[in-house]
Amino acid sequence: MEPQQHATASGEAPQSPSGAPGAATPSGQRPDVWARMHAELERQHAELDRIRAVLAGLTAEAATSEGDVSVTVNARGLLVGLTIDPAALRDRDAAGLAEAITSLVAAADEKLRATRDQVSMSIVDADPVNTPDYDDIVDVMSG
Repeated sequence: MEPQQHATASGEAPQSPSGAPGAATPSGQRPDVWARMHAELERQHAELDRIRAVLAGLTAEAATSEGDVSVTVNARGLLVGLTIDPAALRDRDAAGLAEAITSLVAAADEKLRATRDQVSMSIVDADPVNTPDYDDIVDVMSG
C-alpha cells in the first residue's frame, strides 16, 4: 500500500476526532495494537536485562586432575580465584606451575563460553510471542 492512500484530501495524515494523528478508530483497534507492541517491547527489555545480569554474574572453575591447583574466572574471563595446595609447589617447578595455571584459566574460560552459548541459545529457542506484525499495523493505519 502506498503512503498516499493513507492521506486525507488535504494531504495530511488521518486524524481522530480529537485531531491527534494515529489515535484510536471507532473500533478501538489502534490502542490495542500499540498497547500490545509496547507491552512486548517492555517484556523483551526486561528479559534482556535479566539475561545481562545472568551473564555478568557467571563464573567458571577448573582444577588439575590432582586437585592441587584450581582457578576461578569471572564473566569476562579474568582470573578471580586461585588456590594452590602446598603439595603443588613440591611436585612442580615454577614453569610447570605457571603452565598449569595458564591451562586451567583457558579451560575455565572455555566452560564459561559454553555456558554463555547455552544462555544465548535459550533466547533463540524461546517460544514466539503473539505480537502485532507489519500487516496488523498497516490494517490499523488504513482504518
